Amino acid sequence: MPATPSGCFVTTTFLLLLLLLLLLQHARAELLHCTPQGLVAAVLGLGTLNRVLYRLALVPLRDYVFFLAQAQNIGYLVIYYSLLALRFRQGKVTQAMLATPKLLFVLTGMCEAAAQLLLMSGAAHLPGALLPLLMQTVLLWNLLFSQLVFGTRPSFPQILGVLAVLAGVAVASWPSGSSAAAAAAAAEIQPLHLLLCVVSFAFPALATIIKERIFKDAARRLGSGQQLDVLVVNSYCSTAQAGFLLLLLPLTCHLKGLSLPELPAYLQSGTACLLGGSPACGADCTGAPLLPLLYITVNVAFNVAAMYLVRSAGAVATALSMSCLVPITVVAFTLPLPLLPQAQLGGGFVAGTLLLVAGLLTYNAALWLPAAMRLGRKWQAGLARG
Repeated sequence: MPATPSGCFVTTTFLLLLLLLLLLQHARAELLHCTPQGLVAAVLGLGTLNRVLYRLALVPLRDYVFFLAQAQNIGYLVIYYSLLALRFRQGKVTQAMLATPKLLFVLTGMCEAAAQLLLMSGAAHLPGALLPLLMQTVLLWNLLFSQLVFGTRPSFPQILGVLAVLAGVAVASWPSGSSAAAAAAAAEIQPLHLLLCVVSFAFPALATIIKERIFKDAARRLGSGQQLDVLVVNSYCSTAQAGFLLLLLPLTCHLKGLSLPELPAYLQSGTACLLGGSPACGADCTGAPLLPLLYITVNVAFNVAAMYLVRSAGAVATALSMSCLVPITVVAFTLPLPLLPQAQLGGGFVAGTLLLVAGLLTYNAALWLPAAMRLGRKWQAGLARG
């Protein structure tokens, strides 16, 4: 007798969850001893895969983007707390870690929930091509909040590098097409929606800074060289975020054009689509449940790797890494991916990528420039002796 869609869904979910538990347990030891450069590589690899899978997951769930976001939030709670319980039983997570003061976690969850709400309000009225460009304002917000919270003042080369990265991302991700079409799209943009979008990106930047503060405070409190386990931060922050999203649900539904009485029917149709069966609206749910579950799984792994990078290198370095994801993802979408149309590179992609690399080199000049100068002096001395 063939398996029902519900049975397939439960089996697939269980197998993916088991696989994720095993992979993260195995990968965690590697991440703990990984250099910041290795963590950046892991974040870039998982981040690119995460964005590709998100686009693929929207193929079966194109009419249920809001449903996918809620399923993702529930997935966070289930997976993070499962991993946290496993780590606690192994003795890797201690009672002292679990007793970390909760106020900063609540503030982080509030920031992340506010970011979702404001972005939803502004992004719906803006051209899709503009969003990756506006997203780079996160980097500027991170610099501002890092200075306010930690008192860190970026040097002139670092500021110059950040501006070059922002310009490089803007040029590389600018869509190909006529300038007339771009001008027409720009003329339709409302300043209020643009401002809402820019302000919305301040909240995830502030959330990342608060998480960095949580790690630093915990390191002082725990002592003996101990660091707060990443899963404690992810679990508590996801709980706070889910609580605030629940409180904001009536407003969120209104922004999505749903009334609260319509919500149960919408969730039922979304669940049917996630199970792989076409709901009453007749949408094509090809690819479900595998693609949405793969996306949620990779998204969790990406968030864990990003949190290790925040703990190791700080919020600004993490934001720089996220900026590099834009051109890498643009290239990924030019590949012949299943279920997706093959994208074309914009005319300024190469120039934008070179500008982005130049910005990263400028920002990190203090790390590589002294070694390069020493190498140059040795080379000149060798030529003089020759």
